[in-house]
Amino acid sequence: MYDKLKSLTADISIYGLAELLNRMMQVLFLPIIFIYIKPHDFGVLDFFLTAKNLLSIGLGWGIITAIQRYAYKDIEAKFTEVVSVSIWYILIIDIVIGLLILIGLYVFLNENNIVYFDAVVVTVSISVSFALRSVALGVLRLKRKPKKFLIVTVSNVVFYLLLTFLFIKFLDLTYMAFLYGGLIAIMLSTLIGILFIREWITLNLNLNLARRILGFGVSVLSTSMAFQFINSSNRFFLKINNSFSDIAMLGMANRLSVFVGGLLIAPFGLAWLPFVNENFSRNDFPEIFRKVYIYVTYVGLLLTLTISLFASNILDLANDIEYVNSAIYVPIFSLVFVFQGFYYLFSTGIYLQKGRKNYYTIALVSSIFNIVMYILLLNVLNVMIVSLITLGTYVLIFLMAYYFGQKMIQVSVFNTEVVSCFLTFIVLMVVNLNYLPAMWAIHEIVFKILSVVVFVGLLFIIPSMRKDVSLIIAKIG
Repeated sequence: MYDKLKSLTADISIYGLAELLNRMMQVLFLPIIFIYIKPHDFGVLDFFLTAKNLLSIGLGWGIITAIQRYAYKDIEAKFTEVVSVSIWYILIIDIVIGLLILIGLYVFLNENNIVYFDAVVVTVSISVSFALRSVALGVLRLKRKPKKFLIVTVSNVVFYLLLTFLFIKFLDLTYMAFLYGGLIAIMLSTLIGILFIREWITLNLNLNLARRILGFGVSVLSTSMAFQFINSSNRFFLKINNSFSDIAMLGMANRLSVFVGGLLIAPFGLAWLPFVNENFSRNDFPEIFRKVYIYVTYVGLLLTLTISLFASNILDLANDIEYVNSAIYVPIFSLVFVFQGFYYLFSTGIYLQKGRKNYYTIALVSSIFNIVMYILLLNVLNVMIVSLITLGTYVLIFLMAYYFGQKMIQVSVFNTEVVSCFLTFIVLMVVNLNYLPAMWAIHEIVFKILSVVVFVGLLFIIPSMRKDVSLIIAKIG
């Protein structure tokens, strides 16, 4: 069992590096933006990048998860059929939809906005390329090829940075440099991904299989779109009775909480389903699942505690002191990522049962709950309330995934280790928020470091975790 968990940890580490590079790309672009891009042009760029993010999710059709389900060990079809159907379906359907979008926008855009039509064309093209690349990434995940996965991801980052700088420096482009650079970079990285999986691509199409893959993919897509809606709706409702400064506080807290999402939850989500495919038939899979649940909880809360305690120190580095006010919301959005990780875990039961109706139910119920809470509290909405609504929605998503998937998983949510981790986390957060370090004449930074050390100490205090650590140390020795 420990060898299996070791392989999962290794995959998460490599996927984590790829995800971290993706997250860091926006930071690496900041010097270019500060030097070459005026605020108006940056606003245009941000608009089209936001459109790209939404289109990429929709045009992906949830195929990356459907491949994991239908292609594993030829359960219902030959592996090459699944891969080929996914590629040709994405390529043909998305090109048709992309052209319809472009034609529709060209017809309805007025003369003042037609100047941005080239940006629209590039944005749609980038989105289609992202969707096509998702097939290659899905196959590489299924085949447990994290290094090749990393190559595809890193190539996009490197090409994107280099080409954008060259276009701005030598062609005197502004926001279009980012869009052109992004298009060429994603096309090149997509080509690399397709080359990695070329042995499984044929011209043969199984239309019945295509319908099954699409049906399952769309059900998974529903939850992805729901997540995107939930993550965006808080800003929309907050703006109704509040200022852009409040939205800035929300946005900054989200950016810092990516410390949890980027280092743990996103790479875990990428590595988890291929791991499940290989191990769910094992007799000890429930115990493996329980261990993974414990350590996702432990690492997630450790990262949440760390970024939450030091958020104010990080924000002190900003020129505008107002940003420090967002530190209080960092633990809330960090916990959002933790509960998203729990969803990935317990939706395993839905995934194994191919319970597409359950995916639709989760997406619909969570979205309705989210909207109703905002409407009921509309007159008193502030940053704290919308933050708590977002967290509450993700807790609901996790509980529904647990309810629908429990028949297959049969692992208790409230085991001793998980409860101990949460209680320790809450106590340490409360102690720090009540400024007890000052009362005890201990330097604030020292007390925060001690708090993190105490949480790390759980590994040696909780009996089952201490046993795991001892076995790992013995293997290393």
